[in-house]
Amino acid sequence: MIFLTVGSQLPFDRLVIAADQWAAQHPDTPVIAQVGQTDYQPRALNVIDTLSPSDYLATVRESSLVLSHVGMGTIINCLNESTPMVLLPRSSALAETRNEHQVHTAEKLNRFALMNVVWDADDLGNTIDRLLSAPSACMKETIEVDAALLNRLRNFVDQT
Repeated sequence: MIFLTVGSQLPFDRLVIAADQWAAQHPDTPVIAQVGQTDYQPRALNVIDTLSPSDYLATVRESSLVLSHVGMGTIINCLNESTPMVLLPRSSALAETRNEHQVHTAEKLNRFALMNVVWDADDLGNTIDRLLSAPSACMKETIEVDAALLNRLRNFVDQT
């Protein structure tokens, strides 16, 4: 199972469309999607409007791959559950966010284990195929995250 999550603040149709196109070509792999507000109507994704925090974590835990924007809440949850991610940063030039903070974050995190950044939505499908066919490809440099720091970040994200 693959889990697509795009955050709750702004639509991210570029990622939803790319994931939907991949899902249509791979009907044997279920893709659960929490896509927020969007005008796009997915054809192949199993869309869930909102997951409770516990259901969200269970979905991350049960997924073989998470597709996401570069949101710290998602990244922290995936790191906690050791779930590989494919991250597509939102772009302010495409009016997907207010600034390029996700691009800058992705540049810093791309070298770490479990984090696979795609810079173009057209690369999403090939990246998913590569990671599902060779799960060890998800592993790059390992990162040790201090549990106390992780908890402080989680609390900060939960308060915002």
